[in-house]
Amino acid sequence: MKTITKILIFAMLMLIISPVFANPNDYNAYLVLGVNANQTPSSPTTFTDFTGRHTFTTYGSATTDIEVKYLGNASGYFQGYGDTIGNYTITPASSDFNLSRNFTMFAVINLTPSLSGAWGYLFGIANPSGGDSVLNLYWDTTKIQVATRNITSATSFGINNVTPIYPYQQHKIIFSGNGTYLNLYIDGVFQGSKFRGTNISESTYSLALGRLGEYHAATSYAQGHIDSFILWNNIEVPPSELTMLQSSGELGVSPNAMFTQNTTGGQNSVAVQFNDTSINYPQQWSWAFKNVTGNNTWTEFSTLNNATHTFPVGNYSITQTAINYAGCSTSTQNAWVNVSEPLVSITADFTASNTSGIQPLLVQFTDTSTTTDATIDSWSWDFGDGNTSTSQSPSHTYEVPGTHTANLTITNTSLSLVSTKLVTITVYKQPVADFASFNNAGTATFTTYFYDTSYNLNPGPYTYYWDMGDGNTSTEQAFYYNYNLTGKFDVKHSITDSITTVWKNVTEAINVGTPTPPVVEPVASYYGGPQLGNPPLKVFFTDVSSNTPTGWFWEFGDGTNSTSQNPEHYFNRSGFYTVNLTATNTAGSNKTSQSNFVIVY
Repeated sequence: MKTITKILIFAMLMLIISPVFANPNDYNAYLVLGVNANQTPSSPTTFTDFTGRHTFTTYGSATTDIEVKYLGNASGYFQGYGDTIGNYTITPASSDFNLSRNFTMFAVINLTPSLSGAWGYLFGIANPSGGDSVLNLYWDTTKIQVATRNITSATSFGINNVTPIYPYQQHKIIFSGNGTYLNLYIDGVFQGSKFRGTNISESTYSLALGRLGEYHAATSYAQGHIDSFILWNNIEVPPSELTMLQSSGELGVSPNAMFTQNTTGGQNSVAVQFNDTSINYPQQWSWAFKNVTGNNTWTEFSTLNNATHTFPVGNYSITQTAINYAGCSTSTQNAWVNVSEPLVSITADFTASNTSGIQPLLVQFTDTSTTTDATIDSWSWDFGDGNTSTSQSPSHTYEVPGTHTANLTITNTSLSLVSTKLVTITVYKQPVADFASFNNAGTATFTTYFYDTSYNLNPGPYTYYWDMGDGNTSTEQAFYYNYNLTGKFDVKHSITDSITTVWKNVTEAINVGTPTPPVVEPVASYYGGPQLGNPPLKVFFTDVSSNTPTGWFWEFGDGTNSTSQNPEHYFNRSGFYTVNLTATNTAGSNKTSQSNFVIVY
C-alpha cells in the first residue's frame, strides 16, 4: 500500500513540476533536451533551465544533481572549442547511466558543410572524470561512424553509415544498445550492428552531447546543431516505432496501462499470472487487489512488470498502475478473479451388466459413484424384487418375471450427503415349447393332426415353425398333415414370442408302416403220409391252405380230431379213413375232405 501511495504522489508531482512542452521537439523521456537553433546563449553558460530557448527535463532523479554545460556561437550552432570532455557533458544524478544496461539515444541533427578533414562528435558516452570519451557517434564530413576516440585520435568501432548525410537538412540518428550489441540507424535505415567488445567497461559514464566543434585546425571545425535529443536509459526502443512516434509527435506520452492474465479464477486457491501489455514504455508498475466480498481494501502484491499472486476464496478487483517519466496510468478490472469455495459432493452412479433378460437373470452391479472432496461411508442397494444388499458392487439373480427398479443410495454421514441412482431391470418369462398330435402311428398314407401347446409365453406376436422330419415344414399353429412315406420320423417344433425362441424336439414322434392287405376266406388244403401201412400207423399231416388261415380243425375219421396247423396222428385199427380239414380266418372258413386218405391193414 505504501508503494502505491508513493507512485500516486510521484505522478502528481510530475504533473506539477514538469514543463508544458510547446512544440514537437520537446519530449518527455528519461532525459530530454530541446533546442531552438535560432536562440542560443551568446557565451558558455551553466544552467538547468533556459526559458524560451530550450527545455531541459529529467524524471526519476533530483534535477539539482544534474549539470548541463552548454557552448554555442552567435550563429546558433552547437560548437565545441574546449579540449576536455567535461565541458560538454550531462551527468545524470546518482551516476545511473551504465553501459551494461539497455539504452536508446535519439537525436534530430542538422549539419553544415565543413572544411576538408574537419570532424566532430554528435553525441556519445564520456568518461565522467574527463579525458577520453569511451563511445561516440562521430562525423567526418561525409559519413557517421561509431568510434572510440579521445581528443586527438579516433579509432573506428566498425559501423560506418551508408546513408548519405546531406547538409542543411534534418537527419534522425538512433544509437542503441542492448547489453551485447550496439546498433546504428540513420533516418530509419539500419546501418549496422557491433559487438560491444571488452574495451568498453561496465562502469558508469556521463553523456557527451553536441561536440561538433572539435579542433582539426585553427580555422577549420565542423559545425551544426541538434534540434532535439532524447535518452532512454534501461530501454531499447524499437527504431521503427521510435521514428513513427517522432513523425507523429507522440513521443513521451504517458503509458496506457494494460495487462492480461492466464485465468480468471477457480476453486479454493488459485495462482494467477498477470502479464503487462502496457504501451508507451512504462518503467514502474504497481499491482494491487481488493476483495470486494471481504474487507474491500486495496493491497499491493507486486511492483514487477509481470506479477504472480495466489488468491484465496473471494471475489477480487485487480488494478495495475503503469508509470513512465511522462506520467502514469491505471488499469482496473473489477471482479476479474473469482475464487469459490471448493465444491463438496457425492453422486451415486452404477452400471448393470444386464438391464433385461429371461428368468433367471443374473445381473452384476458395479458402483461408479463419484465424489468431490468427500468420501462414501455406505452403499445401500434395493433390487426392486424384495432383496437388498450393502456391498459396494453386488450381483443379484432375478427369479420373478416383471419390471424391477434397482436403486443405489450412497451416504456421507459426517457431511449429511445422500445421493440415489435408479435403473429399471426387466425380467421376462422362460417360455416352454410343446406340441401334441391326434395319433402318431399308422400305415401310409398316414394322416394326423398337429397343434401347438407351448406355455409360459411372453407377450406376442408369435411365430411358429415345424420340421416334419420327412423334408417338409410348416408355419401354422395347428394343422392336418399327411405322411406318404413309411418310416419313423423326428418332429421339431419352435415358437417365437416378443423376447426369444424356444424349441421342442421329439425323436421318432411318428411311425408309418406298410398297409395290411384285405383278409379273404381261406381255401383249405393239406397233404400227409404215409397213407398205407399196418397199425399202429403214424401219419404226418401238413396244412397248405391259402389266404392265411388263423385256425384249423382236423377230423381223422376214427372219431378223433386236432386244432394244430400240422398235426401227427396214429391209426391203431385196420380200416379205410376219410380225413377232413376246416381252415378259418376272420373272413370265414373252408372245409376240404379226402376219402380213404389213409388205409390200415
